[in-house]
Amino acid sequence: MNNSRDNDQKVMDSLQEKLVAKVMEKCRQMKEHMYTVYEENNSEMQVKLQELSKVLESCTKLSDELLEANKALANLREGLAISHTSDSQ
Repeated sequence: MNNSRDNDQKVMDSLQEKLVAKVMEKCRQMKEHMYTVYEENNSEMQVKLQELSKVLESCTKLSDELLEANKALANLREGLAISHTSDSQ
């Protein structure tokens, strides 16, 4: 009877070792995949951030150009108002 129990214990210990080894291997594979996904996402994010930076740079440039155009129109309107006032006198 004790011999059978010892044998059962050895079988269970062996099974446990094999299961632990398989679980460890699966965890290692999952970590590798996780890091691969992180790297892919990081690369995609870098590309998108560069595109966003270019768009924001264009927006800033257009905003500056619009401000200059606004100033030019204000000066033109002011010049026309002065001209109209002197013509009326």
